[in-house]
Amino acid sequence: MRQNIDREKTVTGYVATDPKTVDTQRGQLVAFRLAEPQQVFDREVGRYRDVEPIYYDVAVGREQLGKNVLASVEQGQRLSVTGRYSVEPYVNRDGEAGLNNRIWAEDVSASMQHNTVEVGPGAGAGRGRGLEAQGPESVVADPAWQASQRPVEQHFGVEQGGPAMSGPSR
Repeated sequence: MRQNIDREKTVTGYVATDPKTVDTQRGQLVAFRLAEPQQVFDREVGRYRDVEPIYYDVAVGREQLGKNVLASVEQGQRLSVTGRYSVEPYVNRDGEAGLNNRIWAEDVSASMQHNTVEVGPGAGAGRGRGLEAQGPESVVADPAWQASQRPVEQHFGVEQGGPAMSGPSR
């Protein structure tokens, strides 16, 4: 009995198993488990404490996303997965009831806080196919490249020498 099918959800956690290719009746997909850390507030000591994580079975059916996951993701990395979420109750061999949390991934992204990540045309496995594979004159002439070379303040509509960006950073 499935519940909450097609509810989009984003989960951030740690890869619990290396991704692997799985053959199904409908074709191949890439699968791995993701552990989402959980904390509860302990009133006796006045602070949060870690409790058992929630585990998700993640399935990647999109071919290019699956290839990228296989090439880039390994156990222990911190990731965010967005996709269709479902939960199914089950009874294990010992007769104990539980829930199987599943996400059909539509997007998988690495945390730049916890991982070394290459972003941009030609990063990682795509090297040689991005802008740098073209001659330097075609890169310089590209409007997207030109826009990327402006100071960051101009991307937000703030003129140089204008008000400084301030506030807390996380």
